Amino acid sequence: NGVVSHAGPPMEPAVRVALVMHGPGLVQPAVEDYPVELVDVTPTALGLLGYDPHPNFQGINVLSSQRPRLTDRVLFFHTENPLCRSDGLLYQGRWKLIHDRVLNAWWLFDVLADPGETRNLYEQERRLAQRLQTTLLQWRRQQLAYYHYPFYYLANYPPPPPRVSGTNVVGREHGKTQQ
Repeated sequence: NGVVSHAGPPMEPAVRVALVMHGPGLVQPAVEDYPVELVDVTPTALGLLGYDPHPNFQGINVLSSQRPRLTDRVLFFHTENPLCRSDGLLYQGRWKLIHDRVLNAWWLFDVLADPGETRNLYEQERRLAQRLQTTLLQWRRQQLAYYHYPFYYLANYPPPPPRVSGTNVVGREHGKTQQ
């Protein structure tokens, strides 16, 4: 997509990479086309070992039979470096919203119909873009607040990612208080 680095905006060539897990006796060779975030790796590895993930984890066990359906999953991207300051999300494995915080520019792509991310649908799909924009901005605010103020992470679990309710993307409040 014209960027010579993996540290740029969360475009498909940079974010759609394989996760390879090797666990003889724990996992059978297979190919899964279910999207994974880095926060999912530890809960998935613990699941393979027979442990439940700690409520402090923001990710999920992607090999679990109780994982969310792809249509109910929202994945988040964040880039913060001298080359790029952007956030993004992937909704339903199809709709990717990207916000360049330096330019204050927004892009919405249908990565199934346009895997090269050449057609910005932000204006054409305005209602969807606004719902996703609200979700992305809420996620960012919650993450920044949680990790900025020590009294949050000393007393509470990290905020869980937003979930989908019906056809609307909605946020969730911070995790429950630690015991």
